[in-house]
Amino acid sequence: IAGVHASLPLPRGDYLTAPFDPRFPNANQTRNCFQNYLDYHRCIKALEAKGKDTKLCEWYHKVYKSLCPISWVSEGHGLLGVHGIGFILGIDDCMY
Repeated sequence: IAGVHASLPLPRGDYLTAPFDPRFPNANQTRNCFQNYLDYHRCIKALEAKGKDTKLCEWYHKVYKSLCPISWVSEGHGLLGVHGIGFILGIDDCMY
């Protein structure tokens, strides 16, 4: 069996599993997904207002992309869209 694993190709890409967040200890990570989505956009907005590089915000982006279903984060469909988390949580509009 050890030889089988050695012959498998290595995965490509920059994979990230979201770290444990004690604010969201349950198996359902919907709110964790949404919180990281909001944190990412708050970070972008705050740093752009100060004229600083937004590269620091990429961590939030990677985490919410890891936690959220693909249909919620696909290009052109925000989390607050018709079938996104805003719909599921009953949020019509969000100020961040």
